[in-house]
Amino acid sequence: MNAAPVILGYFVPIILVVIFLVLFKVERPSLPVFERPQTEVRTALFLFAILGVIVVVSAAVLKPVHDTSNLTTASMVYSSLLYAVFLLPFIAALVVRRQGLHTCLIPTKGVLFHLTVAIAMGFFSIPVYLLAIGKISMLPYALSNMFTVSSLFFLVPIVMEEFIFRGFLLTRFTAGLGKHKGILLSAVMFGLYHYPRYLLSSHMGFLETTQIVILIIAVSVGGGYGIYSIRCMFYGVFIHWCMDIVQTSIPPR
Repeated sequence: MNAAPVILGYFVPIILVVIFLVLFKVERPSLPVFERPQTEVRTALFLFAILGVIVVVSAAVLKPVHDTSNLTTASMVYSSLLYAVFLLPFIAALVVRRQGLHTCLIPTKGVLFHLTVAIAMGFFSIPVYLLAIGKISMLPYALSNMFTVSSLFFLVPIVMEEFIFRGFLLTRFTAGLGKHKGILLSAVMFGLYHYPRYLLSSHMGFLETTQIVILIIAVSVGGGYGIYSIRCMFYGVFIHWCMDIVQTSIPPR
């Protein structure tokens, strides 16, 4: 497992964004402030437990999908509904507690600016990854593959994951536990979230799955620091999306 291309593909764009925002003194969205940070942490842990139950049950009961690049329309709709179920407890918590989307690092000001830069940095991660694996000649193919129906469907789980782990959980853990502990905890949870899905819906064994989960946690720690610094989850969504698609369509070996 060659982790270097993945790490470069994720972090080079994020680092460039952080440098750009600092050098040009671009106004970043404000970090949310909670009245009872410890209560927010307990709520976040409880909701993650609910998510874990849903993920384990769905992975054990539903038919595994091995080829996500060629899903039928019916499978895409069915999967989208399932991801909506994953997201529902977190949306319900926001509504019940009367908290806005800004508490999940979705900006209320400068939305178009951050969205545009996030999309640009997502696409920039593609040539970075291809250069790292020595396949830059495949760039036209990789870019064209971004706009297939299956590739666009990848946005559904990625938006859900980023909203939960580097939006909802990240802000609440960092508010109640401090920046470093909060980022680490959200990253570990993101890695654990993949265990049942990978073990039950792929041909990988426990050892191989563990290696990938460790890489996911490591990348998520770095991504957590980046998104925390940028204070906008859009960057996580589009870099995550572009990297997933290019890795799926052009593996390193």
